[in-house]
Order: sequence, then C-alpha cells, then structure tokens
Amino acid sequence: MSVNRRVTDNGKNKRWTVDEVVKSQKSDGTVKSFRCKARKSRGVKRTYSYAVTTRDAVQRRRWTFYKAVMEGYLRVGLFGGTFNPIHLGHLRSAEEVRELFNLQRVIFIPSANPPHKQGKDIISPIHRMEMVHLAIEGNPGFSASDIEINRPGKSYSIETIDHISKIYGSDLTLFFIMGIDAFTEISTWKDYINLFSRCNFVVTTRPGYSLINLQTVLPADVAKDFSYLSEEDRFVHVSNFSLYFRDITHLDISSSVVRKKIKENRSTRYLLPEKVIEYIKGHGLYKDS
Repeated sequence: MSVNRRVTDNGKNKRWTVDEVVKSQKSDGTVKSFRCKARKSRGVKRTYSYAVTTRDAVQRRRWTFYKAVMEGYLRVGLFGGTFNPIHLGHLRSAEEVRELFNLQRVIFIPSANPPHKQGKDIISPIHRMEMVHLAIEGNPGFSASDIEINRPGKSYSIETIDHISKIYGSDLTLFFIMGIDAFTEISTWKDYINLFSRCNFVVTTRPGYSLINLQTVLPADVAKDFSYLSEEDRFVHVSNFSLYFRDITHLDISSSVVRKKIKENRSTRYLLPEKVIEYIKGHGLYKDS
C-alpha cells in the first residue's frame, strides 16, 4: 500500500510516500511486526520496523499512532496524566486543543508512577490505560500510548518527550498539553528548565484568564528566556519553541470528585463516558479508595 500525503509544518510543504512493506504474522495468524518505508520528496529515505507482542486490540491501537506518524501526521499533541479515571473534562480539553492548533493527533499518555501523586489512591495503570482506550474510541484524532506504563521507575515528562522525539525525529512537531494548575507547579518537575527547549507547550486555562508576565508562574531566571509576541498571543522561548495559554470550555470535573462519588454509590453519568462507567462498575474500581 502506498500513501501520498502533503502536510504543512511551520510553513514548509513536505511530501511523504509511505509503503506498508511487510506485515509479519505468527503461526496462529496474529500480527508479529510491521515494516514500513517512507521517503520525502527530496529523496530522504527511512525504514521503520514496529514489533507487536500483545493482543489484537492493543496491536491495532499501537499501530494506529505509528501509522499516523508515518503517513505525515506531523503535528501531534501529548496529553499526559494519571487519568484516575479519565473524564469528560480531559476529553473536551484535548479536543479543543486539537482543533485550535490543527493537530492531526492527540496522544493520551497515562503515567505509571507519577512522582507528584504518590499514595493518592491511584489504581493499577492497566485499568487506567484500558479506560483511556474506551474513552477515546470513535475519535480518529485521539490515540493512546503506554510508553510510561512500560518504562520502569517514576514517570517523568522530559523522558517521555525525549523518547518520542528520538523515535520519530525532527519532522514531528510536538505540543505538550497541560492545565494551568499543573503548569503553576512545573518548577517542581524533573529538569523542568530544559522542558521548554524540547517542544511547544499548550497550557489550557479557564475563560477570562490572562497572563502576560511569566514571572508570576515561573522563576525569573527561566522567564527571562521567553519573549511575548502580542500579535500572536504566545511566548517564544530562546530555543524557538512556543508557550501558549489558551482558554477552553471549563468543565468543573475532577477525578478526585468522581472517585468520591463512586465510593459513595452516587451517579457519575455525564461526568464520565458511558463505557468508562461500565468498566469501573464491572471491575469494582474505586470502592475501597
């Protein structure tokens, strides 16, 4: 199969031709690996191999993101979090950012062992990952990654960004998505000063929120590396990556409130996707938290 697709990235037109060369199968018929070749209009050629070792459903999910990148989906949002559980506020935020920044894909990345939420009734990452998959079903602009779940130790955003950048190269333009509450605590994150030289950041805010002086949320020695472009309403880092603050529809939903309602046997309808509600009930989650 060959796919020709023109995409625009930072004002530059790039054409990719993607060929699905081999889909290797095991003796039982399940997919073992994919092998693809891609070339740009200027003759740059790359060959990618992607091994699949888990059940069919997960194979399809992982391949969806991989294939999307190969076919030229170069503007990608990374949305990390515990998603304990994922709720409609998460989904609406991701959808609005995807639309605002013309992202071809938003990747939900559940954390396995978040350093800032130790001992806060976090259920197994396997359950949280499955709920994310259920929540994003039907939206072709969403997918999920288990990169942090499979990585041993604590989940650090800078390691995730570096890993994805290393795999897919400079042709991938990343936008790290986070809420304003998390951003005000970013100075406590691992190697946070270098985060801003890795990718673009999109900070979602409540309607009416205004921030012109970064020193109100960042240390002065970090804020000085940014300049504000009022005509584009963005902060530009010395690395040329940007920091955006954007209002989104404010849905006053929090995972902690959802967990409390579940424990008290109260309804979570219209707070969680229906499939997530069914999954939580079916596995008896959050009853003892």
